[in-house]
Amino acid sequence: MRLFGVVPIPGPRRLWRISWLRIPILLLGLLVLCLAIWFGMPRIPGAPFSTIWLRATVIGLLVGTILLARLLKWRKRRRAARALREELIERAPLGDGEVLAERMQEALATLKNAGGKTDLYDLPWYVIIGPPGAGKTTALANAGIEVPGSKPDAVEGFGGTRNCDWWYAEDAVLIDTAGRYTTQDSGAEADRASWNAFLDPLKKGRPNQPINGVILAFSVEDMMNASETEIAAHAATVRARLAEIHERLEIDFPVYVLFTKADLIAGFREYLASFSAARRRGVWSTTFQTHDRQAETWSQVGEHFDALVTRLSDETIDRMSEEPDAFSGIAIFGLPGQMALMRDNVTTFLRRVFEPTRYKTNAILRGFYFTSGTQEGTPIDQVLGAMSRAKADAMADLGQDEPRLRDVVIADADPAPSLQPLDMLRGAMAGYGDTREQETWEGLGLGQRERLNGAAMRAYPDGLERMLRPRAILQVETDLEAAILERDIPSIYRILKVYLLLGGQGEGKTDDAAIQSYLGEVWCGTFAQVGQIDEREALKAHLTAMLALDDTRRIDIPIDAELVARARQDITELPLAEQAYASIRDRSVNSGVPPFDLSERLGPAGGQVFAVQGGDVAAVEIPSLFTFEGYWGFFLEELTNARERLQDDQWVLGEAAARVDHDGQLSGLEGELHQLYGRDFVDAWTTMLDGLRLAPMVRDAPGYDALGAAASPASSPLLKLVETVEEETRLTRLYDTIEGLVAADLAAAAGGGELGSNTGDAVFRRIYQRSGVFSGVVLDAAQNNTKAQDCVGAAAGGATEDVQRRQVERIAGRFEQWHLLLRGERGSRPSDAILAVVGELRDNPRIAAGAPSAADEQVLQQILSRLTASNSALPPPMADWLGAMERKFRAVAQDATISDLNRALNEEVSQFCAQFAAPLYPFGDGRHISSGVFGEFFAAGGRMDRFDGTWLGPHVTRTAEGIVPVPGSAVGDGLNPADLRQFEWAETIRAAFFGGGPPEPQGSTLNSHVSSSPSVELALLTLNGDDIRTAPGDQPIRLDWPSEGSGVSVELYPPEARRAGAASYGDGRRAIIDFLRRGRAQVSGNVAEVTHQIGGRTITYRTEADSTTVPCLMPELSDFSCTMSLE
Repeated sequence: MRLFGVVPIPGPRRLWRISWLRIPILLLGLLVLCLAIWFGMPRIPGAPFSTIWLRATVIGLLVGTILLARLLKWRKRRRAARALREELIERAPLGDGEVLAERMQEALATLKNAGGKTDLYDLPWYVIIGPPGAGKTTALANAGIEVPGSKPDAVEGFGGTRNCDWWYAEDAVLIDTAGRYTTQDSGAEADRASWNAFLDPLKKGRPNQPINGVILAFSVEDMMNASETEIAAHAATVRARLAEIHERLEIDFPVYVLFTKADLIAGFREYLASFSAARRRGVWSTTFQTHDRQAETWSQVGEHFDALVTRLSDETIDRMSEEPDAFSGIAIFGLPGQMALMRDNVTTFLRRVFEPTRYKTNAILRGFYFTSGTQEGTPIDQVLGAMSRAKADAMADLGQDEPRLRDVVIADADPAPSLQPLDMLRGAMAGYGDTREQETWEGLGLGQRERLNGAAMRAYPDGLERMLRPRAILQVETDLEAAILERDIPSIYRILKVYLLLGGQGEGKTDDAAIQSYLGEVWCGTFAQVGQIDEREALKAHLTAMLALDDTRRIDIPIDAELVARARQDITELPLAEQAYASIRDRSVNSGVPPFDLSERLGPAGGQVFAVQGGDVAAVEIPSLFTFEGYWGFFLEELTNARERLQDDQWVLGEAAARVDHDGQLSGLEGELHQLYGRDFVDAWTTMLDGLRLAPMVRDAPGYDALGAAASPASSPLLKLVETVEEETRLTRLYDTIEGLVAADLAAAAGGGELGSNTGDAVFRRIYQRSGVFSGVVLDAAQNNTKAQDCVGAAAGGATEDVQRRQVERIAGRFEQWHLLLRGERGSRPSDAILAVVGELRDNPRIAAGAPSAADEQVLQQILSRLTASNSALPPPMADWLGAMERKFRAVAQDATISDLNRALNEEVSQFCAQFAAPLYPFGDGRHISSGVFGEFFAAGGRMDRFDGTWLGPHVTRTAEGIVPVPGSAVGDGLNPADLRQFEWAETIRAAFFGGGPPEPQGSTLNSHVSSSPSVELALLTLNGDDIRTAPGDQPIRLDWPSEGSGVSVELYPPEARRAGAASYGDGRRAIIDFLRRGRAQVSGNVAEVTHQIGGRTITYRTEADSTTVPCLMPELSDFSCTMSLE
């Protein structure tokens, strides 16, 4: 998974980035989803998707939606690319004539014909500039980059690029500009116009990021031979071009400096001659790894240049010892000196180009690289160019710029930082995460901790700012846009605050809790799997470190001012109470109050007794804010500070804050906050409890260990859950406890800090130590000898005693049924009675398993009745758990009954259906089913009807929703709703075809000619041997079926040449069924309009049946299938 560009390895996002895997992954996912719909939806309770046509429709809609989305995305990209191409091939600027436009069209045509994995608009773009003859084109030609339609000799000859060449590679678009565009010395006006006209389409075609960087190519020959004045002139020219790019395109961009023609340095060829091909392709360069755009990387050039020369010097002796030729050895020995002579010119040139001034924007030096290529056209190049390239000559092979352009420049356009580099930076020796004490020996002058510490402590914050903050801002920005579109006002406020804080727009305000709370929720959703918990926690640790280091760094990432304005406009509608409550929820993350951990409270046997729908008990938590300690130890304290915090957070609204009626809304702030808190408190606990269910208690028969664990008086998870709910949700127990203490006890508790000992609850001590409001309650109660709630009311923003207590009682009252389970003496409480019955249930099956008898069965039924006898007084989740347990054990006891049902079904219904009905029309593709077989199966007293009345009837009942199990029937609960629906359809078919109770199907319809094509004057309708002339508006014709005659046909008049004028629909007694089903029917109740197309002309007949539906067209005939089992 990827989150904010942080990529745990491995992850699905990494696979998705491999373009050739996307289609297989998409098809595989779609196949899995379709299989899940096809086989999983019929198992949904109520079986709303049991019919084949409905599942096929869902799958069709799903596939169609995905294909439509892909098509729209493809069309959008194609339109963007087409618009970009059209912009690029507009009329060429002054000085280039029509040549530039023609070359542009040819290049775009080549790319279009060659195709590619990535659309033109999606590729990173790089502009290559430099003076004429610098070797720009040669560097590209030897870069090893795949260019559709390129030729090996594309750059042969002398003269270079006349205007600009567009290299459309698989990985990037490389724009090779003419050298005169940089120097503008061949025709100043024409060159300047061409240069400016070249930049303008980039801005228009790619407004978000016209280019991803600039590659500045400069010849080593110029560096070696140019004077200081010439170096300054070159630098001024290049600086001017970079400034123009910045001004025209309005973006900052990295600059990669290529020093080409390195083979002209004496000793270069000899030094590298014995290197392997892989080593010659290595990068001999420096890349500045910094995220700070203000960093003066140009000032580090001299230091890094010296390091490169040192690398050469370190290998000089080895290279000379390997070289048998004495003259070559001398050349090798002199190479480091030759390079050192260029140091001043290189550093001066780069300093003049990139050093910032007061009036000019400085470019960003990303790195400098030494390359070489076969520069043909000079005497030495002619010799080298004639050499066999198969020998991998040192100069040519080192000149392969593939690693520079592909691995350094292009990869930088789409960086993929991950947790691994952040972890490495954090754990670096003497770095941020290295908390080891200095060893004794390190103080003796041998330790290097101080030298390492400075670099390591800078590296980690830089990594956070480069790899975590930008992606976090992007994610939050995306969420903010979505919230605005959905008009989710509370979320807009919360996300906007985080967005501004991450972007350093907090106007001096800090709220790390808000950022940690929001991103923590995002990461919990993204890293939800059990195996991803470590990655989630690692991200949280990096976020905490980044926020802690904010004071030491300047945040330069811009935020979307227009998006902020839209968000502020929307949140003016958000009540102040919602704003204050969002702040309280965010701050609760760092409150110090532990969250509610269900598995910890249930004990070791919790997972044995309870289960969570689609999850694990160990993963169930409730935020700390919605606990007893969270209310009294944090929320109440925040309630008193809510007004002040609202005032502090007005900066989030900016100028929009002036439009909010603060004074009017603040009057009832505390009450509204209590309502919001109570709503979420109840929702959090209700959601958790509703998501729990009892684990299957019959799975470990005959020992029933899970049932035994649930019944244990000492460690029952069922009892522990009840006790936990009572402890956390009965907020009023604070009043009850403190009221039970005399004033002297309270004074001693307050003065000595022994509140937990005096009240018997360690939670109270923690609350007292944390909350000033709560400690004020205790002290005031001790001094005034009054009830504690008087003080609570005074402390909580001025609320009266009655109002404050009612607010607490209102929350606790929603869980009163849970609290009543613990009312009374231990051993005689309602919860104890439930455990006792569960224990009896566990003991009875064990005895019955050892020595089963009729008495055991009778006792079991009595126990099961007592298990749910008081369900009406229990909390709904508890009643559901016990009801499910009862039904399951009754079903186990009656397994034999279900087996008898299936055996009878197979003998009386299933075999007959599969052999004589399913293969035949209208249930299958065979011949028509005979009237006798149809009647024997569906008629009153037929096989379906007899089985329903004899076997199924005692366990089901008829309702408005159809046939459903009898409430409380263990056998009924085990029946498959999809199979019961087959019996519903059988009843519908019986009513339509056997209304009068005959043993064979029969019916009557009125048929009338409704409409036909204009060329049809009348039709000859043959029904069961009778010829009937019909025309629109004629009187309806009654047809009784089956009849003595047979066959249905239609003939249209007048006939037309070369067109069929008649159609036949069978010659049997049931041909009327073919006639109705083969047309295009529109059915409404017992009326159908059936349209037939004959020879290109249409005719429509209206059929009205004498039943509640049109029997031959009823969907139950197509949906019915043989029932093979009732489970």
